[in-house]
Amino acid sequence: MLRTTASPIFSSFTAKPRTSRLIFKAFNVLLEDTPPSARRNASTNLTTLHQGPPTSAYVHLPFCRKRCHYCDFPIIALGSSSASNTLHEEKRQEEDDDPRIRNYVNLLVREINATRTGFDTNSNLKTVFFGGGTPSLVPPKLVSLVLETLSSSFGLCPDAEISMEMDPGTSKLKNSKIDPMSRERSRRELPPVQEHIDKLKKVVEEGNGYGALQMYKSISARYVTAQRFSEALDILFSGACVELEHGLVNCGADLAILFVDTLVKAKSPCNDESLDRIRCMFKLFPRVPVPPHLVDVSDDEDVHNLQESLGEARSRVDNLTSFLRAAIRWSAEFGGPSTGYPELHAMLADYLYTECPELDMVRISRHFVRAEDPEKFATMLINFMGRCYPGEDDLAIARAVLMYLSMGNMKDANILMDEIKKQAETLSESDLLQFITYLLETLQRDALPLFSMLRMKFKSCIDREPLLNELLDEVAERFYGVQRKNPLQGMFGDIFKVI
Repeated sequence: MLRTTASPIFSSFTAKPRTSRLIFKAFNVLLEDTPPSARRNASTNLTTLHQGPPTSAYVHLPFCRKRCHYCDFPIIALGSSSASNTLHEEKRQEEDDDPRIRNYVNLLVREINATRTGFDTNSNLKTVFFGGGTPSLVPPKLVSLVLETLSSSFGLCPDAEISMEMDPGTSKLKNSKIDPMSRERSRRELPPVQEHIDKLKKVVEEGNGYGALQMYKSISARYVTAQRFSEALDILFSGACVELEHGLVNCGADLAILFVDTLVKAKSPCNDESLDRIRCMFKLFPRVPVPPHLVDVSDDEDVHNLQESLGEARSRVDNLTSFLRAAIRWSAEFGGPSTGYPELHAMLADYLYTECPELDMVRISRHFVRAEDPEKFATMLINFMGRCYPGEDDLAIARAVLMYLSMGNMKDANILMDEIKKQAETLSESDLLQFITYLLETLQRDALPLFSMLRMKFKSCIDREPLLNELLDEVAERFYGVQRKNPLQGMFGDIFKVI
């Protein structure tokens, strides 16, 4: 738990620590699941580790509302608090506290008191960092207890830097008084940002990616609080790139999403500088060929390896999707098209198509039609025709054309069809593709009766997929002013279904 300025005590963490221990053993899990060298570093006798007494402390508070789908770290999910609690219930909960948190903190205090440095005198701690988990879920009085214990056991410098990883939505510290944390530290001059970037890069290179993640978050938050958004963005961009370069996708994605959140807080416009950084982070997300799903089910090792590979692929896709969806929302709000910057849609559609273990062509197509690149979309559809089940190729093409038309984009709908006919060696003239051909010609004239007649004549092939009828309802509304019964149906509220 303690370190000197020379190096952190916990030099590394395992990729997937065990979390099946009882709550009161959570502190021990971090020690037992690290390599022997790290466990030796965590010994209660620190005499042989450093030339001087410790000057920094890391306090692990492993509590979260819920486990996020991409999280592999040891946490305790407390569950969501109900918004319907009465004032009396809230007061009682605040007074009683969660016994799991209280028990953990009591054991933590005992651990601090039992820790011996082996030096006759201790230097006061210069920094204390609370990581997790979501440490802001811990009641302020228990945080104060930990700080008081550290102060009595090791001493705290008058200007000690005390940091906590926080989720503003769960913070209980807004109106609280935690004495050691109440100093006006925001007035202190922040060091040059490059110092942090170089220092944290070294931490990642030494193998402590998760520890670096907590520090990236904490340090960037100070710059955001000081309204120094440009420097916060520099830290987060550097952190995301370094973590991704070292294969730490969860950590890198977390910082990439925080980078976009900071763009929103800073109200940064959708410009080339920010987009270049997003492109750079996107390129660092790994692309790993998805293994074939056909394995010998009698071979447990083959099945296990396949399951692991598919799980890792889904995790990568989920991380990348969260990052780019956040970027699309930012671009739509701060200067890009109302549906988001086209290139961001193209990046997401391409990654989903090439990396997702289970292809969702509806989802992929929704992004491609906003990417303003019908030629590339046509190439992808031709490729899909060689991978899909028989009879699905015309559905994919019809769906794509109708998505363009539902947005009023007849130009790209025609380009898409022309490119598919040009690139496809053989294209079956199914009833559905005939309908699409007639529809494109009909929409060039004011001919609602002909449009309705086409829908009736080709009803059987249109009914193969409910989405086609919903898209056609949107086409009728956009081109002929025909109101749908439920405006929220159809393309599903456009941008809401995309992001």
